[in-house]
Amino acid sequence: MRIAGIILFYLIATFFVQAQQTLAPVITWQQRLGGSADEAWESVCPAGDGGIVVCGYTSSTNGDAGELGGGTDAWVAKFSASGQLLWKKRYGGSKLDFANSVVPGEGGGFIMAGVSYSNDGDVSGNHGYSDAWLMKMNDQGEKEWSYLYGGECFEEAVAVQRSVNGGYMVVGGTCSEDNIYQWEHRGLYDGWVFYIDRSGRMIWQHNFGGSSNDYLYHLDQGSEGAWILAGTTNSNDGDIGMNQGNSDGWMACVSQEGVLQWSRTYGGEGNDRFFSVHRSVNGTLFASGYFQKGVDFEGWVAKADHLGNLQKQVFYGGSGGDYLVGSVLTDDGGGVFCGSTSSVLDGFSNSGSNGDAWLFKADSNLAVQWQYVAGGEGADAYVGVTVTGQNRLVLAGYTESFDSGMPDSHGMQDSWLVSLSADIISDLIETEQKQIWKIYPNPVSRTGIFYLSTHTGEIFSDAWILSSTGTVLRHEKNVSDGSVFSLIGFSSGQYWFRVKDSKGRLITKPLLVY
Repeated sequence: MRIAGIILFYLIATFFVQAQQTLAPVITWQQRLGGSADEAWESVCPAGDGGIVVCGYTSSTNGDAGELGGGTDAWVAKFSASGQLLWKKRYGGSKLDFANSVVPGEGGGFIMAGVSYSNDGDVSGNHGYSDAWLMKMNDQGEKEWSYLYGGECFEEAVAVQRSVNGGYMVVGGTCSEDNIYQWEHRGLYDGWVFYIDRSGRMIWQHNFGGSSNDYLYHLDQGSEGAWILAGTTNSNDGDIGMNQGNSDGWMACVSQEGVLQWSRTYGGEGNDRFFSVHRSVNGTLFASGYFQKGVDFEGWVAKADHLGNLQKQVFYGGSGGDYLVGSVLTDDGGGVFCGSTSSVLDGFSNSGSNGDAWLFKADSNLAVQWQYVAGGEGADAYVGVTVTGQNRLVLAGYTESFDSGMPDSHGMQDSWLVSLSADIISDLIETEQKQIWKIYPNPVSRTGIFYLSTHTGEIFSDAWILSSTGTVLRHEKNVSDGSVFSLIGFSSGQYWFRVKDSKGRLITKPLLVY
């Protein structure tokens, strides 16, 4: 089930607001694509050349969707750093097909995760009603391989991430009891985790949950290799120790082999769920989604330790329907969170009734430092967010609005991509100590090495190479001038290089690998 569908099912918007903020972010560029039917971007990731890749779906057979498709198709596009459309392609068969997540692939290109009901075209070997779908494409969007995974019932891949050990971890949901794989069916729907190698071959899979409905939406890998999973659960048995109400936000930790380490629920008496989770360098977990209060929903961020013990939770929004979907962590211990709001927020004026795209920055105590709302009279949302090598925020989602100030409408609901200027997100990357240290060459070949150069002779106690979303991929101790770092095993894409200086400050620089 796509994020947009989940939101429409659970949320009824009653208020709307548009950003009119003194320190509002400046849009450097935005792109709106679509046809006469519905489109949306569900995920965004940086490309190794500084560009942006997005994935989602299109139901149109005209306009920007171009060629004739089969019902609804997965849709992937690449944009340059300045917002120029480089290519767009649709994938799928004669039935319904959706792309939910895209990340840089091993050896270059990109890998897409989603769900397919088809058994022709770009997909074959359907096992039942719908299957989880993984597809690898090259840098130009040409398909390299495409596989379906599932049983006789419903399966979906909601999120995919590259593993530090190679290959990919995938999360989603399943209701199948048996097929060609060995199943561990526990209830109605189970949270589903599986690991594939770089060629798409399934290595292992596991179901988690209880006797009711359980689903996983996101994942992040820690420095020790374990995976943090996030989603929602209606169960109070099996892997779910306790249910707080109707549905709860759910976090779990599994080893590199998929063995459950711990499982915890969070929430209240209503319907609550997490759509995103990230693990910071020090092991703190940040999960975000929505929390039901009465008939309304509020944006929700929960902060927990490395074992899932709740440290703090904060609810954001107002008297309308508010939710959070995408997020990235910041070096000050906080994060940037995005979604949609239909509440009247402080400093924002009304201009509609269907919800607007919403973005805010929270500090380490989860206090809002700034927020931004954009859109029009229709339904608008930011679903995915990433940081580019130019230190800009890029937000992906959808819009139904055609007000003044919005890009021209193509149809019912269009895909929407927005780049925000660096000056309002300078806290994403802690102030660099310019002229004190650098890494070179940068960009660097994925088969090569790069060096650390310092002008003071300082020894840094720790150095990390992080993925574009902040996952620790490599950690070195006591590095100094001339230290060498190998990129063997890495693929093209954007990374971060971070050091801790003698004062305990974390300093981060972008690292581009081609």
